[in-house]
Amino acid sequence: MPIKAIRIKVVDGQGRTVCRFRKMTYFDASMQPQKTEPWGAESKPISEKWLGADPATPSHQARLAAPPVRCTAAGRRYLELPGLTLRWERVTPVLERIAAALNLVDSSGVVLLHDLDAAALTIDQLRHCINFK
Repeated sequence: MPIKAIRIKVVDGQGRTVCRFRKMTYFDASMQPQKTEPWGAESKPISEKWLGADPATPSHQARLAAPPVRCTAAGRRYLELPGLTLRWERVTPVLERIAAALNLVDSSGVVLLHDLDAAALTIDQLRHCINFK
């Protein structure tokens, strides 16, 4: 089943990736959309240096980044970035607007292009987009 996916990354003030958002649409053989997954968040990518480290060392598992979206006991989801914590339901409409402005999704939310480097935002830009609505 063919897949089209987009990713939008969030970087800190020094340009280091802190998180990536992704959205995927699955297509049938005739390229008709079958299923679109909602926006998700991935932790920051692991560096090649860490990937090459010996997994037997005690600190290897401690170096794996935790997922940026946390869920409370009450079922609320929060995006946690350095210096910014947001309710997840406030983040996804902003991602949808950014993707639509870049012509990456159609009005129904189906991913139109396969682009794993679609856009980059700083933490401050994301904060501004959330507050601006």
